[in-house]
Amino acid sequence: MELPYISIRKQLVETTHNPMRTLQLESHKDTFNSPVVRSMQHVSNLSRLGFVPCLAAFRLSCSKRTQTLSDLIQRVLLVISTHPRKNYRVPCELEIRIPRRHRISQEQRFNDAEAIVDFALDESGRRDQLELLRLKAVLQVAQEHPKQAIETYRMLLASVQAQRNSKANNLEQGKTFDPEAILDRNLEKEAWRDLAGIYTKLNLWPDAEICINKAKLIEFYSPQSWHTTGVLFEGQSKLKEALISFSVSLSIEPDYVPSIVSTAEVLMKLGTGSLPIARSFLMNALRLEPTNHEAWLNLGQLSKMEGSLQQAAEFFQAACELQLSAPVQSFV
Repeated sequence: MELPYISIRKQLVETTHNPMRTLQLESHKDTFNSPVVRSMQHVSNLSRLGFVPCLAAFRLSCSKRTQTLSDLIQRVLLVISTHPRKNYRVPCELEIRIPRRHRISQEQRFNDAEAIVDFALDESGRRDQLELLRLKAVLQVAQEHPKQAIETYRMLLASVQAQRNSKANNLEQGKTFDPEAILDRNLEKEAWRDLAGIYTKLNLWPDAEICINKAKLIEFYSPQSWHTTGVLFEGQSKLKEALISFSVSLSIEPDYVPSIVSTAEVLMKLGTGSLPIARSFLMNALRLEPTNHEAWLNLGQLSKMEGSLQQAAEFFQAACELQLSAPVQSFV
């Protein structure tokens, strides 16, 4: 049976030098059809001349008051997704090193994107500022600045708490439904979950557990929160607990791809007897999301464990190509 990635490459290789990039943008065609986003894509093309014209054009688009938060986030993600991320790791015998000039270019893109967000923070209202603070923290994590990201999340959470306290003082007005409060709670939940991920990567298990528990207090039946819990357990080598958490995540949302991939990863760690089941999970993940580089990477690891080195090399290559074009944050 032909794997999805091979079929995708056959269809797109004649249309662009980067087929995975085309596939990624094609899947969000409707999003990029708005006039503002199209104009911002044009601005992105100018960014190779330097950051100044890019920011100047961005200021102009803001001055016309056609800019929305959604368009801004699309703009920033477009800027940073056109260059590869650093720190992509594959098994040492198949390591693919990103050229230094690409890393420098990519780092400049992150700096440009964060500068745009800082400018937008000064020009936007409170609601948009919260969304922008989270985007800024995501950029800081991508640049491997966890302390700065933690401070940004602290500012975001402090702002949410201050707004909540302010509204609590006005309960006597009888206002029972507040859509903005619901949005704030969702953003607070995402911030606690992001913080749990940061602390997990830093091996600060108690802090990570506190953060993920706070996210669960806001929404207990969240596949993302249970997935983050599983990642926390996996980081502590508590594989059975991790498997249970990923199973809870999938019981809430059976097609949640990150938990499908992580379940396969844990099964691979449990021993060779679980490899056929792990492969079925990975194939299901690729059926749902053919461009998921983590699924291809784990499929390569699995093939290597089974002794199929040639197939493993092809899967690692697919994972590398897909990861190089993956955005820091999803477009949707």
